[in-house]
Amino acid sequence: MKKGLIFILCVSLLFCFSATASAVNLQDESIYHVAVDRFYNGTTANDGERKGGLEHFLGGDLQGVIKKLDYIKGMGFTIVSLSPIFQNEANGFHGKWVKDFKKVDEHFGTMQDLKQLTKEAHKRDLKVMIDFVFETGPNHPWLSDPAKKEWFVEGSTTFDVSRPDVQAFIIDVAKWWIKQSDIDGYRLIDANRTEPQFLKKMAEEVKSVKKDFILVADIGGGDPNTYQNSGIDAVMNTYFAKNVQKSFSNVDEPLSGLDGFTQSNLPVVSFLDDEDIVRFTRKAVENEAFPVTRLKLALTYLYTLPAVPFVYYGTEIALDGGNGAVNYRMMDFRTSTEIVEYITNLADIRKILPSLRTGQYHLLYEKDGMLVYQLKSGDETSIIAINNTSQTKSVTIGFRYLPDNHELRGYLKGGSIKSSKDGYTITLERETAEIFKLDEQKGASIPFISILIGVPVLFILFLYAAYKKGKGKQPS
Repeated sequence: MKKGLIFILCVSLLFCFSATASAVNLQDESIYHVAVDRFYNGTTANDGERKGGLEHFLGGDLQGVIKKLDYIKGMGFTIVSLSPIFQNEANGFHGKWVKDFKKVDEHFGTMQDLKQLTKEAHKRDLKVMIDFVFETGPNHPWLSDPAKKEWFVEGSTTFDVSRPDVQAFIIDVAKWWIKQSDIDGYRLIDANRTEPQFLKKMAEEVKSVKKDFILVADIGGGDPNTYQNSGIDAVMNTYFAKNVQKSFSNVDEPLSGLDGFTQSNLPVVSFLDDEDIVRFTRKAVENEAFPVTRLKLALTYLYTLPAVPFVYYGTEIALDGGNGAVNYRMMDFRTSTEIVEYITNLADIRKILPSLRTGQYHLLYEKDGMLVYQLKSGDETSIIAINNTSQTKSVTIGFRYLPDNHELRGYLKGGSIKSSKDGYTITLERETAEIFKLDEQKGASIPFISILIGVPVLFILFLYAAYKKGKGKQPS
């Protein structure tokens, strides 16, 4: 119990700070992240030499992303996020071994392909974000160039952003890509290796080119308080990913402490896994749990918090992973669509219920893997119940939290729960979840009942009258 309280306190402190002023409103966004080389091969013309194996380029490209934009849009996402596409060194399929910061890697396509991708995405009301890295590949000539080797943090390939000349170079690159391709945002990879003062300057510069440009900082295990006034629009919530994996990758795991991640006014991007964190599916497999069931519960939690959902490609097919290149398996579009349909449903519900995007979080019940919480925004109240146990569970939420004479309307499975003398009793089968909206209890509709009764009666009278009329006309 003591450890749980300490955990909640620590996480709350980490994320309990005010949002910085920003022209960007992310509350209605959701992000689908693509590892370009592993997503879809749109054209074989840029494949080059195919060596096979997860440590090499496998053929995915920007044309492939273009061909799958409707697939991404269909799941309800609003932002397509791309792994780094700058020209890379040999075998830099992940995009993080940058060779030239002003070229598209030939394995991914051309600048014209990126322009086409952005144009096609915008036609579908999708934004395009790309990963921006602050380092070169391990064999970059600048690392041994006397004129440039001082640009790097000693003993690494990471740029030393304390230097004015390095700052000028990075900002020039960042603005150049926006002007060239009309992209809508950057996910700043390993932003915790830079300095908040520099990020603030970078934010000012890129937003001078495109005022609603989005900057999301991947800060790893860094302290979010450091970025409070840096001009960043949101931070990646790595704490969420690690602890949600721990709680939801197995049945009968306690869900205590998760509410600590909701105590932030700063926009937060929450996710289950990404390229640097072992996939959620792998954790479930290690626990001998069924990944699809586990993912549904975790995704329900991800989509019903006032944060921006971020889904790593392949999550919708329970793609397996691990450490390093194993986390970059090839996407398979010919497998089950069960999770795809579930994500689509969650996205629709999240769009219908604003409280899921902007509501104030309040924990109503948590015990032994059963979790119930409330999100309230204006006049709308949503109740989310998750049963992470191996048994059917019932929980009664009293009138201390919810008003009497209302009903809870289910959005995942349907149905409604009316208030009783003790409150609202929510019953969930094992390993299931439900999203409820609190509505005024509707009594029986007199006009509707009148129609239900009146139409059959009128029909019978009509038949009787026709019978009498017909009988009267019969010859004697």
